[in-house]
Amino acid sequence: QRRFAELAALSLTLTDRYPDNVLGWSMLAIALRSQGQAMAAIEPMRRVAEFTPANVDNLNQLGLALADVGELIESEVCFRKAIGIDPSLTWGHSNLGMVLQRQGRLAQAEECFRRCIELDESFHVAHLNLSVVLDELGQPEQALASVRRALEIRPDFAQAHNSLGYLQKDLGRIDEAEASMRRSLELDPYDAAAHSNLLFVLN
Repeated sequence: QRRFAELAALSLTLTDRYPDNVLGWSMLAIALRSQGQAMAAIEPMRRVAEFTPANVDNLNQLGLALADVGELIESEVCFRKAIGIDPSLTWGHSNLGMVLQRQGRLAQAEECFRRCIELDESFHVAHLNLSVVLDELGQPEQALASVRRALEIRPDFAQAHNSLGYLQKDLGRIDEAEASMRRSLELDPYDAAAHSNLLFVLN
């Protein structure tokens, strides 16, 4: 954290002297976001976007920062811009799906996650995200298949084991749900959601 604070101070000095220095604004944004200051990082990222509008990495980081502070519409615009520049960006489709899901636009979110999987079938996070959306759409068996695919790709994916357990619980498969949640906690003992879900199943 101290090194990022020093980087932020140096970057501020650089941008004060050279307001058109894209590298300075980019370093400032990275330093601030690395310190958990998403709101403060947004303005430097916007400056980078002004100077280099086709910089998809900056659009991604700006979109994530905006999502972190609840600016979902503007975040969506960033991810759509990135995809417009490069339609093959798997993370672009995945992050757009995440933002659409948070807006309650589940059918569109499903399309994004499926497009992401078409581009990279091994993207385990997209399979998990698709599973969550399918469950919210009232398709638990399809959701179960998606989360199992995520675990086939990455067996040590703690969050997916927890999600699997949650689905199994809702389907009345209590013993399986308990086993899945215990496996999740073996992999990530500090996951509060998994602890909460396991307690719910046991009671």
